[in-house]
Amino acid sequence: MQRKNKEKIVFFYEGPSFGHAVWAKAIGAKFIPDLDPGPKMGSGMLKRIWNGFRRLFILSKIPKDTDILLVEGGLGFIVGWLFKKFRKKKVIMIVADPLFKALKENKFAASIILPMLKKFDGFLPVADMMYDLIPFKQKRNIRTFYENQFKKIKPNCKKNNLISVGIIDERKGTWEMIKIFNKIKKKIKDAKFYLVGRGPLKENVENKKIPGMVLTGYDKPEKYFPKCPIYLAFSKFDPFPASVLEAMASGLVPIITPEVGSTELIKDIDPGLIIKNEKQAANKIIQLLKNKKKLKQLSNKIKKKASKFTKENSIKMFKKSFYELASS
Repeated sequence: MQRKNKEKIVFFYEGPSFGHAVWAKAIGAKFIPDLDPGPKMGSGMLKRIWNGFRRLFILSKIPKDTDILLVEGGLGFIVGWLFKKFRKKKVIMIVADPLFKALKENKFAASIILPMLKKFDGFLPVADMMYDLIPFKQKRNIRTFYENQFKKIKPNCKKNNLISVGIIDERKGTWEMIKIFNKIKKKIKDAKFYLVGRGPLKENVENKKIPGMVLTGYDKPEKYFPKCPIYLAFSKFDPFPASVLEAMASGLVPIITPEVGSTELIKDIDPGLIIKNEKQAANKIIQLLKNKKKLKQLSNKIKKKASKFTKENSIKMFKKSFYELASS
């Protein structure tokens, strides 16, 4: 669906996520930052509550002639609700964080927040897993994308290496991944584990001086993907991480938990790549590393599966979904 009128769209962002920024630019949105970039990596609940309270006072940042407010991030719902209540214009939210999962697990919070969210004109979930969490009808699918440089990468299926990219914290399953790697190391002595990123647990992990573990800090994952055939994502909840899609586009075979939205991409290729506990994950990775032919076959299938998630296709899907909600 194409834009019929020249509505003024504002993108109210926290980060923003790179992909979210691309989508917002595609619909000609004006970027308005939140009061601050949002909670820093590893921020506790008190910091998040305080940031939520501060958002009560920033409606004035949104221009008076705004027709549609596109909200990024769970805490943005406060500004979205205020905008809807007092400006009486349209609000659409990108759903790419744990807000709806948290509300499902906390009935008291849900009793307060869900009635506020129900006023919104639409939701854009980034995965089937997220779509199912939203208890409202006005929702349309969108999906993230990989950049072209990743499809040019060829993984090294001869190496016994694995990699993970992202914030080094509890939610990403850092300690679980270390347990998995230690189990692998007992069977495959030359195995390496590249942990790309930074976060509150980085120093603790470095202090353990785990043999074969390489902490790169914040760096480009495409520097390390060619060294590895396997990508490990053991998050406790992750809507649709771009890093998993980038790894898949590069031909890396993902080992992920059921709580990672990317399961929708690989469940038909090999459901055995979706694993709940450390022991099973370690055994699966060892099995794959010892069967290079099988690993190569999976790599080719995974790369093909990810190939359709280009930036162009993602923008097209986003614009269609956004305008359908905006015109309803």
